[in-house]
Amino acid sequence: MGASCGTCHGPSFRKRSPTTSTCWHRDQVLNFIEDTICSGINHCKRIHPAKKTIAFIRAVQRPTTASRTSFGGGLPSTAQDWELKVYNVAVTTLRPDMMLLSEASKQVFLLELTIPWVDCIKESNERKRGPTTCRAARQMALMVTKTAEVVSRWLWIRRGESWITPHTSPAPRRRSHTPNPANYMVPTTAADQGPHIIQKETVGGTTYFYTDNTPAPISGMVFPSYHIYPPTAPHVAYMQPKANAPSFFMADELRQELINRHLITMAQIDQSENPGVPAEVDSYHSLFPLEPLPPPNRMQKTSNFSYITSCYKAVNSKDDLPYCLRRIHGFRLVNTKCMMLVDMWKKIQHSNAVTLREVFTTKAFGDHCDVRLIHRCVLTSDLPHTALVFSYDFHAGAETMFSRHFNDPTADSYFTKRKWGQHEPPPPRQHAGLLPESLIWAYIVQLSSALRTIHTAGLACRVMDPSKILITGKTRLRVNCVGVFDVLTFDNSQTNHLALMPQYQQADLISLGKVVLALACNSLAGIQRENLQKAMELVSINYSSDLKNLILYLLTEQSRLRSVNDIMPMIGARFYTQLDASQMRNDVIEEDLAKEVQNGRLFRLLAKLGTINERPEFQKDPTWSETGDRYLLKLFRDHLFHQVTEAGTPWIDLSHIVSCLNKLDAGVLEKISLVSRDEKSVLVVTYSDLKRCFDSTFQELQGAATGPL
Repeated sequence: MGASCGTCHGPSFRKRSPTTSTCWHRDQVLNFIEDTICSGINHCKRIHPAKKTIAFIRAVQRPTTASRTSFGGGLPSTAQDWELKVYNVAVTTLRPDMMLLSEASKQVFLLELTIPWVDCIKESNERKRGPTTCRAARQMALMVTKTAEVVSRWLWIRRGESWITPHTSPAPRRRSHTPNPANYMVPTTAADQGPHIIQKETVGGTTYFYTDNTPAPISGMVFPSYHIYPPTAPHVAYMQPKANAPSFFMADELRQELINRHLITMAQIDQSENPGVPAEVDSYHSLFPLEPLPPPNRMQKTSNFSYITSCYKAVNSKDDLPYCLRRIHGFRLVNTKCMMLVDMWKKIQHSNAVTLREVFTTKAFGDHCDVRLIHRCVLTSDLPHTALVFSYDFHAGAETMFSRHFNDPTADSYFTKRKWGQHEPPPPRQHAGLLPESLIWAYIVQLSSALRTIHTAGLACRVMDPSKILITGKTRLRVNCVGVFDVLTFDNSQTNHLALMPQYQQADLISLGKVVLALACNSLAGIQRENLQKAMELVSINYSSDLKNLILYLLTEQSRLRSVNDIMPMIGARFYTQLDASQMRNDVIEEDLAKEVQNGRLFRLLAKLGTINERPEFQKDPTWSETGDRYLLKLFRDHLFHQVTEAGTPWIDLSHIVSCLNKLDAGVLEKISLVSRDEKSVLVVTYSDLKRCFDSTFQELQGAATGPL
């Protein structure tokens, strides 16, 4: 007991080397074990072993308990020369804590203490609280205590909220939206159910264990063992306008529309032929003009913003997503207080409004600020200045309402003034020069919905104009360029920058009435003051009284403040018509998506199969693709694509290829015959065997690709 512990300065195990640092608790255990073993050895040395005698019994007599020889004492009684040693004395490389040795019986026992043990808890607690406790342990205990206090307070504050459990966690809720075949099964009795399966799920860093109560399947119910293409849903089949719609792929019209959007999104310009377009603006790159660039005459301004504007598609280097940049030429941003309104616009998320992402200034365009435009003075001098840029979400393939419905110059002929002697042409009619009323109501529902969200947020649109309304697809509308007027007309002298918003909201309703009237007349000339009476007569002749009353309500100024909610009764049940049309469109798109959902999986399967077949060399083996499991996959490739008819002509059947690939992916037990090209070998294998060969071979390739060179 001469040595002491280097950690707690307590008494160390007396047979330990003084250079070895052991804690007090370990020494106590070793001392206890040593005393126990020594006591057992000394006790066995005092007991003389019983003499071995033979007990004779009769042939029909069973041996009694008294006649059986009993040897007590356990392990120490098997020898008389036991010697207890510790590892610094014993000659062994295992370095045990203790070694029990008997040369007479040729026995060696090694003792190794692996589990810490505390005998006296009270003394240990006092020792822990003593001055010898390390600083790290005290800091750890303090941190744990503070954490426990914070967690307890959080639990008390949220005691009334619903807790995340395995039955209310986000993952089961997400799964609940997906049709599960188990939902169409009936639960069996408790006697028929096997042992419950304990499921494990981690949500937010917390692991939950719960019992899976999935009902057992009905006896005799069979589900497909591999992926298949179901027929078109009946409610969609009756909506299909084309009887020869493709069964494996989406509709050609939808496919072409998506391809056009992808082409526009990935379009780029030749930088050498367009030196006026910078290669990079702030954090955006790959700029592509979406509108014709403005002419060199910088006095030509747009009718909407009173400034020259240009529009570009660009990719943000922060998230690699495409955005639409609206550039304001020659504008000087004097004060950044207007960013308060920009932050309010960023929070507007609506399906019929283009979301504003950010506003920034840049010198990348090399703009020059014209003093004549800003100060309205006679001087003509140019000052180098920055350009103001608005960043919006990019919607590929969108076109303005002006370019779709008001780009025909002959549509204004009805409102053109006639010379003396010229006859006035007959007024246009619906479906013969005018838009159908159902389309106009679809536009009204979407525009009023966007205005309702914007006005509820305390803002005003101020860009309700056909040139600033985007149309994607057939009837989808989005209000563009929101927030531009709030920055361009920002007044620093006002204390309350939202005081004029009610007036701007009233102007939004008037602008909405003008847009609806222009759509009803199919001409922008109809909204001019001198043509209003003639335009309303045209509306009365061709459209319902509800549409006429809505236009009159929006264009007529009233003493009280109006709201966009006031036109909801005028829309009436037409809102349900638009909702029904939207859901029917959603059903058709979902049906097209269901056709393509399996195609991506089959493509990945073919891509893996292509990396295996006909590989020239692998790991310096030129015959690798022609031997072993790879030979089966080669024959399967021929079974898929290279079959011929009895006449020797190629047999091409897409359903055969799709069915075989699905069976390979699932690994079904169906057997197929694979014939070699020379027709001398025929192999009968199952799809399960092919899947095993396929997985092992691809894993071999993948391991070689990701492994060390």
